[in-house]
Amino acid sequence: MSDVNKNLNFYFANAVFNDIDQYAEVAKKWDVDFTQLDRGKLNAAMTIIANNDFQAIKTSYDKSLLQNGSSPKSLISFGIPCSSSANFFWRGRKIVGSNICIFPVNGEIDAESKAGFAVYVISFTPEFIEQVCSQLNCPNLFQKIIDTEVVTVSELSMNMLRNFLEDIFGNLSHQEKHLSDPKFIETIKFEILKQIVSAIENPLD
Repeated sequence: MSDVNKNLNFYFANAVFNDIDQYAEVAKKWDVDFTQLDRGKLNAAMTIIANNDFQAIKTSYDKSLLQNGSSPKSLISFGIPCSSSANFFWRGRKIVGSNICIFPVNGEIDAESKAGFAVYVISFTPEFIEQVCSQLNCPNLFQKIIDTEVVTVSELSMNMLRNFLEDIFGNLSHQEKHLSDPKFIETIKFEILKQIVSAIENPLD
């Protein structure tokens, strides 16, 4: 595991876990209970970068899991499948690779994922989302984000978003000397939300 700073103002980790309790401990601010449905030793990977009002996670599991609990308090979280072939259940809905899930503030998690599940989960304060929507000249989009749990986006938009996130996460481990710089984190935070807003601005549903 790489852990740059355990101060609550900043946190970075990049690790593989065989113990789901250790995994849950690293998933800062998520209150989730995991139930493994498949036999055998779990391999769960997580890359996380976070501070008090922002969190970006890439995670994957090689076993089927039930996930119950709640998302980070006072934050709105976006779940973006890492693959176009994704297929899982979340809050009573079937989610596929063209869907972006929007966890409401203090929302409950009720999900079932299959082996091979991989997802990006990015969390922001509502105030920051509203601010960025206004800066990008789509102020009405903020209310839609508040009111919507699942958005279906175009294949092109989703591929662009995935490629962007893959670049961000792929480079984090090579940029550790910058990760404790608040300006660097703020840049990542803004650019990720900008890409998410762009993807959901003109949904297919």
